[in-house]
Amino acid sequence: MTVLLEEKRGQKRESAAAGWELIRSPGGWLTWKRPFTGDDMEVLPHASWAGPIKLVNIRGRLEQRIEVFPGSNLEQLDEEAALDCMALVEDLQRLSWFRAPGKCDPDWQPPAAEVLVGWLSDAGIECAVDQDKNVRFTRKRRGCDGQVKITRGPALLRLTLPLGRWQKLDPDVEKVMLHLATLANARSRLVRIAWISEDDTRRCEAQVDLTELPEATEPGRERMWRAMLTMAVAGTELALRQLGLELPLLAEPGNRELVDLFLNTF
Repeated sequence: MTVLLEEKRGQKRESAAAGWELIRSPGGWLTWKRPFTGDDMEVLPHASWAGPIKLVNIRGRLEQRIEVFPGSNLEQLDEEAALDCMALVEDLQRLSWFRAPGKCDPDWQPPAAEVLVGWLSDAGIECAVDQDKNVRFTRKRRGCDGQVKITRGPALLRLTLPLGRWQKLDPDVEKVMLHLATLANARSRLVRIAWISEDDTRRCEAQVDLTELPEATEPGRERMWRAMLTMAVAGTELALRQLGLELPLLAEPGNRELVDLFLNTF
């Protein structure tokens, strides 16, 4: 029980996954991180990565980060539930995210569409399943249901919220937009911000990728799925409120003074 007591105190300890450090925050989040060697200008290349893993820039240094919310604080669990939570941590550390970031088990299957809809409904989010077993939101709240796309299939479960699409951006404007997107990506937990370049077109989107999360066959794992889906929708809504307003404003030709103001701050 020594490990369990250490986790309850919120102490840092080396993860069983090689090279990763595991931290449990007071709020119950699990955070794995490790240094990453790469180009500082390429902080948001994770648009196609599977699973909740991303790159963040922390005070000039890059690190890979994975954050998961099991849904409960260990302090509030009895011994049996706490041990179940620790077993879940060990299951997570065996996933492809830790061995090869961006890769996953090609045979992994997401929970059934009806199950996902039930968990989202418990969180007060109205969804429906169409004839092709796709999950879609049925309410049209700006920043949430009407714009978030759920991609569900073999080896993929991702919620995506588009934050804007632009062509032939001025280099200074793109520099500022990319800087703000990078800051938002570092501050968020489950949501990652992806900046996608396609010839002269730039796209920005908020992603929550839950690919390869352990199957919800036990109470602890089902609790995690419910919590993660709830956090996913809340996180995408916050992303739109921030970047969804800032980026289009910067892209407007008449806002050059605002762009220059940002350039002078970094």
